[in-house]
Formats: sequence, structure tokens, C-alpha cells
Amino acid sequence: MISKETIKSKAIYLVSLLLMCVGLILVAYFFFLRTIELDVTKNIRLYYSGENGRASVEAKSGEEDLNQRIQEFYDTLTYTIEPNEALSNGDVLHIQSHYDEALAQQYHFQIVNPDKEVIVEGLPNRIDSIQEMNRSFLLKVQEAMDSYLGSHKKEVLSYDALNFESNGSIVEQKLVYFAFLKSNSIDNSDKFIGLFQIKANEDGEEKTIYYMVLVPDINESEQILARNIYGEKAYMSEAEQASADYGSYIERVYGSQYTIEEGSVHMELNSERMPQ
Repeated sequence: MISKETIKSKAIYLVSLLLMCVGLILVAYFFFLRTIELDVTKNIRLYYSGENGRASVEAKSGEEDLNQRIQEFYDTLTYTIEPNEALSNGDVLHIQSHYDEALAQQYHFQIVNPDKEVIVEGLPNRIDSIQEMNRSFLLKVQEAMDSYLGSHKKEVLSYDALNFESNGSIVEQKLVYFAFLKSNSIDNSDKFIGLFQIKANEDGEEKTIYYMVLVPDINESEQILARNIYGEKAYMSEAEQASADYGSYIERVYGSQYTIEEGSVHMELNSERMPQ
């Protein structure tokens, strides 16, 4: 005859087993079988580049802290945007999402709001003239140019006109020309250009080269994107170097693509605006 203790133990075991099975079923439902709604455009982030009337945009999902399955799905998510060129404030963007439909079905994801419309706003305007810019901003631009040279000495000394070895060094760098380049084409941004005269030395031999530093994406926001600053060797003729005719050289190189407006070098902050 089965004792009461044995019956009690079996009952507890069966109840525990039943609860475990129910738990597994619930886990399977909530994590694998339950349909989950995903709004793929709710937290979309738009990244504009360019100015009012000539901007473009890129879209990325702004979702964070996702579990592994949802993250795997979001890794397949991309967006197309129409229109996406020559954008102006007030334009309406039509955003369409694209994703792995098979994966969404496998994980029981129900996609909601796959498309979205957004009105463009907050684009900065272009600047017509260097006269419109704060003098303090122009000084910051020149300082950013000087800083760029300081952190790219190796690239400057590696040009074939120098042929310096590893122990070449910059003795002096001087900003000799500064100008605003207003683009004649939507394909190029407005930018500042600085022409530097650089004296470099190796083993007692001194040479002079000219090097240009360009600061792109200039507009009324007066922001300097240090990561976009770049440099180029200036191949000036002997006559241009001897006469210090820097403006003619810049005109020769950039005049077909930009309207060039020369500015002052190493200005003093006597006022907040350039002199008229």
C-alpha cells in the first residue's frame, strides 16, 4: 500500500513539472511565438548636409537597447528618401523603410508605419560674402587651419618637392593668404582656404614650400567641422613665389569653380564684423 508521504511527494513533483511546462510554454510564447509590433520609423534620425536650397539627407534608426532578435532585424533595416537633393526648408520628405521580410516573419514581427513624411526644417542659409561673418569666427577658422598643419606635419613633409627623410622638421609656418570660396556649383560646398608658407629643415638644409588648408561646409551656422578639414600642396610658379602673388595662384586653381573673396590674415578683434 502506497504511503501518504509517497503520494504527497508525487503530487508535489507533478505540480512542479506542470508549472515548469507552463513556464516554458509562456517563455516560448512571449519570446518566440507572440507577435510583436515594431514601429520602424518612430525614432528615425535624419542627418542633413548642405545648406538651405542645396542640402541632402541620410536616415538612420534611432532605436537603442534592443534585444538580440530585434537588433538582428534592425541590422537589415535601411531607408530611401525622396526627394534627396537640393533640399530646402519646407520641403516634404517621403521616407520608405526596407527590411528583411523573411526575418520579420520568422520572429513574428508585425511592422507598423513603414513609411513616413517629414518636413525639412532648420537648414542653415549660405553666406553671400565674408563681410557677413563674425570676425571672431574668421579667427577661429584661421586657428583651425594652423592647428591642422600642426597635427599633419608628416603629411606635409612627405610631398615629393621636399624629399625629406624621417628627421625632417617644420621650422616655421605662416599664413600668407586667406579667402572665402563661394561655390558656383551645387556639387561643392562653400569653404575657406588658407595658403601657408612653410620653412622646413633637415640636416641643416632649409626649403620653403607652400601648402593650402581648406575648411569646407561654411554657412551661417558658423560651425567648423574639424574632421572635414583637408590640405593640398600648392604648386606655385617661381614668378608667383617671387612676387608673392598668392591671389593669382588661387584664382588660377579655383577661379573656374568658385567666386573668390580675399579676407584679412591674423585680424585683431577690434569689432565683431569685418570692416566694410
